[in-house]
Amino acid sequence: MGGYLIVAGEVSGDYYAAQVAEKLKEYNPEFLCGLGGEALEKAGVSIWENPLDRSTFGVKGAVGNLFFLLALARRTARRAEGMGIKKALLVDSSGFNMYLGSLLRRRGIEVLHYIPPGVWFWGRWRARFLARRGIKVACIFPQEADIYRDFGVETHYVGHPLAQELTPVVKKEKDLIAVLPGSRTQELKDILPVMAKAVAILKQKKPELRFILARAPGLAGELFQPAREAGIEIVEGKTREITGQASLALAASGTVTLESALLGTPLVIVYHTDRLTFWLGKRMARVDSIGLPNLVLGERFLPELLQEDFTAQKLAEAAIEILKPDRYREVLEKLSRVQSMLELEDTPGRVAELLAAGRRET
Repeated sequence: MGGYLIVAGEVSGDYYAAQVAEKLKEYNPEFLCGLGGEALEKAGVSIWENPLDRSTFGVKGAVGNLFFLLALARRTARRAEGMGIKKALLVDSSGFNMYLGSLLRRRGIEVLHYIPPGVWFWGRWRARFLARRGIKVACIFPQEADIYRDFGVETHYVGHPLAQELTPVVKKEKDLIAVLPGSRTQELKDILPVMAKAVAILKQKKPELRFILARAPGLAGELFQPAREAGIEIVEGKTREITGQASLALAASGTVTLESALLGTPLVIVYHTDRLTFWLGKRMARVDSIGLPNLVLGERFLPELLQEDFTAQKLAEAAIEILKPDRYREVLEKLSRVQSMLELEDTPGRVAELLAAGRRET
């Protein structure tokens, strides 16, 4: 059977890679080795180096650690070749894993990229890059799978791992609103003050409403002062529980919007960033929406308030509108469609089978 190289460079990638590693054990590999963190190590993978400790991934980390990343990729490829590894699973971390994947392919190692480089919003050159190097992909969104196929990449749609972890919470707390302002410092600075003002408006119009902010760990306490002043309850480390229990979420664009959809919680999607970043994003974007649930379904059924449209008044109005019974039922029906589109049985098992068997399935 031989051994497998598994590479993850971020916490989420480490988690999803570990799920696949557990499934790979069913194929009785000689060994599992690679780059990753605690989750992969617990799954029985021999960790050569742990890039998670250095916070080297992401744009800022990648620029600051460019030479380290290039050297790490070269070391990893040489070591894999020296050990006679024939197959590699690269998980997320698109920039680093694209480079590493090309090095591995030059050495004749088969590469499967799980959660491959994003091509949905922009950057379709990445699909061409992978196609030229014969790198296979296991996509978690059907729309991205279609794009990769169009570029001639051997493509497998495996479903979204979150769709199996998260199921709709049917019994909601009627008047509970989840406040989800993001997990990065700058996001909180840009987004939370406006959310807090919207909460104040909503409390005046609907005093029965209760608001809980799901706080991401590791953020400075002073960032949450606008929430305290607005009387928003703050809870740390329970984002999914709060989102699932809530009747509505006010959410910054990101993975949490998809989590909310999969938990069956209607939401209003917001975002604000500096003008240059937003302008560049609009120039490069090939889609009309930013919210993942809207993108999956192919229609903007959830309101999106971006940049100048993101005001306290508009956010409060959008929340009141979506809470109207007829509108609420309509949104719930569309959220269930998002769930069905992304849910395939045993996503980690599908990825493990593709890697172990090397079959062509498109």
